[in-house]
Amino acid sequence: MHSAVRLISISTLIMMIIMMMCRPALAFRAVGNAGRRRFSGSNVNKVHLEAQRVTLITGPTSVGKTQVSVSLARKPSLIVSADSVQVYEELTIGANKPTEEELRGWGIPHELIGVMPLHPADDLESSTAASWYNETVRLLADNSDVVVCGGSSMYVDWLLNGMPNAPGWSNKGDKGGGEDWQVAIDEGVEEAGWDRNNQSDVEWVEFTDRVLDILTREGGVLGTLDQGLRTELRAKLNAVTKNDLYRLKRAVQVAVSRAKGEGERGGGEEGGGSGGVLFANRRKERDEKFDFRPFFLCPASRREHFHLIDERCEKMILRGLVDEVGRLVVDYDLANAPVSRAIGYRQTIDYLRREGFQRGDIKAFKEYLGKFKAATRQYAKQQMQWWRRNEDIMFVPVDVRRGMSKAEVDESLGAAAKIIDRLREVEAEEWKSELADDNGVNKVTRAINLEQGGQMRTFQSRSYFIVRVQGWKMPTNINLPTPRMATGSSQINKHAAVVALTASIILGSCSGAAMAAVPPSRFENSYDDQLHPLCERNIKVVKIGKNDFRAKFSGTDTGPPGIGQKIQIDCSAENIEKYKLREWEFDGVINGDKIDAGDGVHEGFWSSGEGWSGIRWADGNRWIVKDGKSVAD
Repeated sequence: MHSAVRLISISTLIMMIIMMMCRPALAFRAVGNAGRRRFSGSNVNKVHLEAQRVTLITGPTSVGKTQVSVSLARKPSLIVSADSVQVYEELTIGANKPTEEELRGWGIPHELIGVMPLHPADDLESSTAASWYNETVRLLADNSDVVVCGGSSMYVDWLLNGMPNAPGWSNKGDKGGGEDWQVAIDEGVEEAGWDRNNQSDVEWVEFTDRVLDILTREGGVLGTLDQGLRTELRAKLNAVTKNDLYRLKRAVQVAVSRAKGEGERGGGEEGGGSGGVLFANRRKERDEKFDFRPFFLCPASRREHFHLIDERCEKMILRGLVDEVGRLVVDYDLANAPVSRAIGYRQTIDYLRREGFQRGDIKAFKEYLGKFKAATRQYAKQQMQWWRRNEDIMFVPVDVRRGMSKAEVDESLGAAAKIIDRLREVEAEEWKSELADDNGVNKVTRAINLEQGGQMRTFQSRSYFIVRVQGWKMPTNINLPTPRMATGSSQINKHAAVVALTASIILGSCSGAAMAAVPPSRFENSYDDQLHPLCERNIKVVKIGKNDFRAKFSGTDTGPPGIGQKIQIDCSAENIEKYKLREWEFDGVINGDKIDAGDGVHEGFWSSGEGWSGIRWADGNRWIVKDGKSVAD
């Protein structure tokens, strides 16, 4: 099979998709209210005759899951988000939450977005996940024709295979004179030499070994653990992702709960200090009331998908990710919230709280951007690997590439939606047959995705919108007051507030969210037309009408001006000549008036326009961003 699969090109795969969509309508199951709900309307105590069909759409980041879910021919009554970051309040840009305008346009209710506090009552990520699971099951029971859509593999896995039966956690044990177990764990971690910023892979393993040795020494919180369980716990701690302190402590909590006989509080498991297994893969039974039809949206080209991920990371920064994180660190103690480990937020927090902070540190920013992109690509790779191991999920190819028009993207995602439209209606036997067909879309897509993994060794990340300028120097006349610090946030770097504000300027993405302590007028006077590391001067290029005129755009944003943003465009012939402007950008409207060439300065609020470009001086050696892509001179 595998040798044959190598001969199948992406174009062949697309042809297979088209053929699948053209299969006879007999393959569709009749859709109606009967059998779709668990109970009849007259008696909720009646046993359901047929498991309720639930469509589940997952896939790697940036693949188009949400758009596919809202493009299904039979519109769902409800879409439940399976995103472990979007579930939290306050997180917006880094979570890539849909906007209110998008939600209204889709016309489909969305649930479990922005419903959990950043700091759950027990500050445990597992409690948030358990709350999500329980609420999702309730929503599925109360509504027919629901689609669950999201990329959090753990959430999706729990629905398909049952929720883990891990023990709960109590800070204080009932035994040992009321010893405070959590304090003992925290002190053990500190004594072992926890260092968030300077741990290599080898140093991390050595650190976790020290944690175990401290906790299991005589008198320690795990001092009575026998050698076999110590070996198991050591392997578990060593395997925790580097610098993921939350998961390290959670593993210790599970070990403490089970070793001290506390497991029954979290699900009826038997504890004991010896003779058992600390981390057995124990799960509660999955809910058989639901017939899940899970789909994995798989990039047809992993290389193109990685480029799209890089673009998306840059766009998040240009939309104001650093500004958002700075505000949340100061006002909500984000750095100590469970979600602080989420990709994008973790790297940004580290960037803002880095040691030896200096304003205008291009090297630090470049490293931050690189880590953000690499972590996101790695996560996408892990998502593909995770679901390739699961033979019960249907792989559906999605061919979205750079440079596609919106119509082309819609067509590609629409093709994926049509496959899902058909397969979510087939009976169980046909579903299983589709999964097992060596020449079907599922197996072929999996094989191509696996084979492309070897080609990714030569992948090179690129910058698309954010470009470094040689010879840039940070202005020295910038003085910012420090915003208030959040109560109880003693561990927050005292520079975090200033760093957040400064970083916003450095990135040219000042949204005002973290500017509450800075008078707007002072902000404008201090930063208008200042240099920043993304361009030599804060000038963009516009196309004036249909003629080949160039003009000056000055403002504080490196991207397209936002609706309502105050800008100035100087259309005078003097400026056109003075700046020797080349390349062109977009038409636009200021205060409702069309921009005309040669009639002086327009100043007001931007109300339309899309896309943006850069400029290049006639003397060269300057960067240019053209058609959304960076081009080195």
